[in-house]
Amino acid sequence: MITGIVIPHDAASPITEEPFDGLADYQKAVGGYVELVHISEPKLTIYANEEGKVYGLPINRRATCMWWLLAPESRGLDLLVGNVVVIGAQRGPNSSTEVPADFRGLLLETPIYKVELRTVRSKARWFSNEIHFNTYFEAAIYAIDLMERWSAVRDIRVIPA
Repeated sequence: MITGIVIPHDAASPITEEPFDGLADYQKAVGGYVELVHISEPKLTIYANEEGKVYGLPINRRATCMWWLLAPESRGLDLLVGNVVVIGAQRGPNSSTEVPADFRGLLLETPIYKVELRTVRSKARWFSNEIHFNTYFEAAIYAIDLMERWSAVRDIRVIPA
Protein backbone atom coordinates (compact mmCIF):
# COMPACT_ATOMS: atom_id res chain seq x y z
CA MET A 1 0.00 0.00 0.00
CA ILE A 2 1.23 3.48 -0.85
CA THR A 3 0.01 6.98 -0.15
CA GLY A 4 -1.03 9.04 -3.15
CA ILE A 5 -2.11 12.64 -3.56
CA VAL A 6 -5.61 13.19 -4.90
CA ILE A 7 -6.15 16.42 -6.84
CA PRO A 8 -9.91 16.95 -7.34
CA HIS A 9 -11.10 18.72 -10.49
CA ASP A 10 -13.09 21.12 -8.31
CA ALA A 11 -10.61 23.81 -7.27
CA ALA A 12 -12.68 24.47 -4.13
CA SER A 13 -12.05 20.91 -2.92
CA PRO A 14 -8.85 20.33 -0.97
CA ILE A 15 -5.97 18.21 -2.17
CA THR A 16 -5.75 15.13 0.04
CA GLU A 17 -3.50 12.20 0.73
CA GLU A 18 -5.09 8.76 0.52
CA PRO A 19 -3.85 5.16 0.73
CA PHE A 20 -3.89 3.10 -2.48
CA ASP A 21 -3.57 -0.65 -2.62
CA GLY A 22 -3.84 -1.27 -6.33
CA LEU A 23 -5.65 -0.69 -9.58
CA ALA A 24 -9.16 -0.87 -8.10
CA ASP A 25 -8.33 1.96 -5.69
CA TYR A 26 -6.99 4.16 -8.51
CA GLN A 27 -10.07 3.45 -10.64
CA LYS A 28 -12.35 4.34 -7.75
CA ALA A 29 -10.49 7.63 -7.15
CA VAL A 30 -10.66 8.74 -10.81
CA GLY A 31 -14.11 7.28 -11.50
CA GLY A 32 -13.27 4.78 -14.24
CA TYR A 33 -10.53 3.18 -16.26
CA VAL A 34 -7.14 4.74 -15.66
CA GLU A 35 -4.67 6.36 -17.99
CA LEU A 36 -1.11 6.86 -16.75
CA VAL A 37 0.81 10.06 -17.36
CA HIS A 38 4.51 9.93 -16.49
CA ILE A 39 6.62 12.87 -15.36
CA SER A 40 10.39 12.35 -15.36
CA GLU A 41 11.45 15.08 -12.90
CA PRO A 42 10.37 14.73 -10.19
CA LYS A 43 9.63 11.09 -10.83
CA LEU A 44 5.83 11.00 -10.71
CA THR A 45 2.94 9.06 -12.20
CA ILE A 46 -0.47 10.65 -12.62
CA TYR A 47 -3.54 8.43 -12.77
CA ALA A 48 -6.36 10.08 -14.72
CA ASN A 49 -9.68 8.85 -16.08
CA GLU A 50 -8.93 7.31 -19.48
CA GLU A 51 -12.41 8.07 -20.83
CA GLY A 52 -12.86 11.37 -19.02
CA LYS A 53 -12.93 13.50 -22.16
CA VAL A 54 -15.41 11.14 -23.83
CA TYR A 55 -17.74 11.50 -20.83
CA GLY A 56 -17.22 15.26 -20.64
CA LEU A 57 -15.58 15.35 -17.23
CA PRO A 58 -14.51 18.85 -16.15
CA ILE A 59 -10.96 20.02 -16.76
CA ASN A 60 -8.70 19.55 -13.76
CA ARG A 61 -6.93 22.90 -14.00
CA ARG A 62 -4.65 22.29 -11.01
CA ALA A 63 -3.43 18.90 -12.22
CA THR A 64 -3.05 20.12 -15.81
CA CYS A 65 -1.07 23.14 -14.66
CA MET A 66 1.23 20.95 -12.55
CA TRP A 67 1.73 18.57 -15.48
CA TRP A 68 2.49 21.38 -17.93
CA LEU A 69 5.00 22.93 -15.54
CA LEU A 70 6.81 19.67 -14.78
CA ALA A 71 6.64 18.26 -18.31
CA PRO A 72 6.92 21.29 -20.65
CA GLU A 73 6.82 19.05 -23.73
CA SER A 74 3.15 18.36 -22.92
CA ARG A 75 2.21 22.03 -22.58
CA GLY A 76 -0.80 22.94 -24.67
CA LEU A 77 -1.10 19.49 -26.22
CA ASP A 78 -3.57 17.87 -23.85
CA LEU A 79 -5.55 18.41 -20.65
CA LEU A 80 -6.25 16.31 -17.58
CA VAL A 81 -9.92 15.95 -16.67
CA GLY A 82 -11.76 14.72 -13.62
CA ASN A 83 -10.07 13.83 -10.36
CA VAL A 84 -6.48 12.59 -10.60
CA VAL A 85 -4.11 10.69 -8.33
CA VAL A 86 -0.40 11.48 -8.13
CA ILE A 87 2.05 8.83 -6.95
CA GLY A 88 5.78 8.28 -7.35
CA ALA A 89 7.30 6.67 -10.41
CA GLN A 90 6.41 3.13 -11.29
CA ARG A 91 9.17 0.54 -11.27
CA GLY A 92 7.27 -1.96 -13.39
CA PRO A 93 3.81 -3.54 -13.38
CA ASN A 94 2.15 -3.37 -9.95
CA SER A 95 5.20 -1.66 -8.48
CA SER A 96 4.35 1.91 -7.53
CA THR A 97 6.35 4.17 -5.26
CA GLU A 98 5.52 6.98 -2.86
CA VAL A 99 5.46 10.58 -4.05
CA PRO A 100 9.01 11.93 -3.50
CA ALA A 101 9.13 13.53 -0.04
CA ASP A 102 10.37 16.91 -1.27
CA PHE A 103 7.57 17.20 -3.85
CA ARG A 104 4.97 16.00 -1.34
CA GLY A 105 6.14 18.69 1.08
CA LEU A 106 6.12 21.32 -1.64
CA LEU A 107 2.57 20.50 -2.69
CA LEU A 108 1.01 19.87 0.72
CA GLU A 109 3.02 21.64 3.42
CA THR A 110 4.52 24.80 1.93
CA PRO A 111 2.67 27.97 3.02
CA ILE A 112 4.15 30.45 0.50
CA TYR A 113 5.68 29.87 -2.94
CA LYS A 114 7.87 31.70 -5.41
CA VAL A 115 9.04 31.13 -8.96
CA GLU A 116 12.66 30.80 -10.06
CA LEU A 117 13.99 30.74 -13.59
CA ARG A 118 17.18 30.23 -15.54
CA THR A 119 17.84 32.02 -18.79
CA VAL A 120 19.60 30.84 -21.90
CA ARG A 121 22.56 33.07 -20.98
CA SER A 122 22.83 31.94 -17.34
CA LYS A 123 22.40 28.20 -17.41
CA ALA A 124 23.71 27.62 -13.88
CA ARG A 125 22.12 30.48 -11.93
CA TRP A 126 18.48 30.63 -10.79
CA PHE A 127 16.79 34.06 -10.63
CA SER A 128 13.65 35.12 -8.79
CA ASN A 129 11.74 38.21 -7.74
CA GLU A 130 9.76 39.14 -4.65
CA ILE A 131 6.40 37.94 -5.94
CA HIS A 132 4.91 35.32 -3.60
CA PHE A 133 1.98 32.97 -4.10
CA ASN A 134 -0.39 31.27 -1.66
CA THR A 135 -0.68 28.00 -3.60
CA TYR A 136 1.58 25.85 -5.71
CA PHE A 137 -0.88 26.19 -8.57
CA GLU A 138 -0.98 29.99 -8.56
CA ALA A 139 2.80 29.98 -8.78
CA ALA A 140 2.75 27.35 -11.53
CA ILE A 141 0.32 29.40 -13.64
CA TYR A 142 2.56 32.44 -13.26
CA ALA A 143 5.63 30.36 -14.16
CA ILE A 144 4.06 28.88 -17.29
CA ASP A 145 2.81 32.28 -18.42
CA LEU A 146 6.26 33.79 -17.87
CA MET A 147 7.94 31.04 -19.85
CA GLU A 148 5.47 31.43 -22.71
CA ARG A 149 5.99 35.20 -22.91
CA TRP A 150 9.76 35.40 -22.40
CA SER A 151 11.84 33.48 -24.92
CA ALA A 152 15.03 33.88 -22.85
CA VAL A 153 13.67 31.56 -20.13
CA ARG A 154 15.37 28.16 -20.29
CA ASP A 155 14.06 26.49 -17.10
CA ILE A 156 11.48 27.44 -14.55
CA ARG A 157 10.42 26.01 -11.19
CA VAL A 158 8.18 26.61 -8.19
CA ILE A 159 9.86 26.51 -4.77
CA PRO A 160 9.08 27.49 -1.17
CA ALA A 161 9.42 31.24 -0.58
